[in-house]
Amino acid sequence: MKCPNCGTHNGEESNFCDHCGASLGGWSKTYTLKCLNCGTYNLDTNRFCRWCGLLLYHESAKVDHQKA
Repeated sequence: MKCPNCGTHNGEESNFCDHCGASLGGWSKTYTLKCLNCGTYNLDTNRFCRWCGLLLYHESAKVDHQKA
């Protein structure tokens, strides 16, 4: 995904630009598993955190976006 602010190409899973930090289109509701180690949000289908590699416990890490 190309950043509208600086033009940097970012991964499709990114919500913010890797280079300038600009928003790339908002919050993705598919990222509902919060890593208990580093706080990174992950896809429901991830078994391991995409940032720190910790094994994700799907039930305890699930976030309700209506309350968050």
